[in-house]
Amino acid sequence: MLDANSPVPLFHQLRDLLDLWFHQAFTLDDDLPTEKEITERFGVSRITVRRALDALINEDIVMRPKSRGRLRLRRTSPVQRLNRLRGFFTDDLLAAGIQPSTKTLSFNRTINERVNASLHLPADAECFCVERLHYAAEQPVAHQLSYIPVSLLPQLETYDLSKSLMAIFDQALPSPIHRGEQQLLVRNATLDEALHLELPVGSAVILIKRVAYMENGQAAEYFIATMNPKFYQFSMTVYAED
Repeated sequence: MLDANSPVPLFHQLRDLLDLWFHQAFTLDDDLPTEKEITERFGVSRITVRRALDALINEDIVMRPKSRGRLRLRRTSPVQRLNRLRGFFTDDLLAAGIQPSTKTLSFNRTINERVNASLHLPADAECFCVERLHYAAEQPVAHQLSYIPVSLLPQLETYDLSKSLMAIFDQALPSPIHRGEQQLLVRNATLDEALHLELPVGSAVILIKRVAYMENGQAAEYFIATMNPKFYQFSMTVYAED
């Protein structure tokens, strides 16, 4: 199955074979074969096996849950639908077979002129600021700041903020959320963002900013989400203009 005369390096041939074998014969919860077992199965050197496994690790196809533990298959990144308003941080994870959870880091009142401008509020208007961390299978994947006008939802602090904010809006707002306007960009993580997402300082992160509007046209939420790109791929439907 391996061709020593091929111009394709032997470790790369082995990498392709291991990728196919692992996904056909093993589940996410299975320990993968050891270097010794792979060496004996394919009749190659330990160095070739290590280079092939290193390639799979670097490509996030396999991972080592513990520093000296056995390798396992890594879950595929959830396909995140950019045009989703409800369930943005949960439904796509569930569809990928990953259990989501949310932790509330802080909740306070603030006056932020830039946020107020995005929400079309007076400069001195007060907003609730909800800081949350989203997890996928206990791994932090997104840090979120949500700003909600106090005048619009003064009883917000009485709700369980680890649950869906959209579900709270559906229950408590005078008009349902109808649309959102959002921006996506890539930049380097700040120190706080890197600590929250367990990334090296300066790592690339995906930043999404969104303003959600009710049916009556009033802005209800401005959120900023910093996401670890390692855990996300994005999808959306586009149409030809008339």
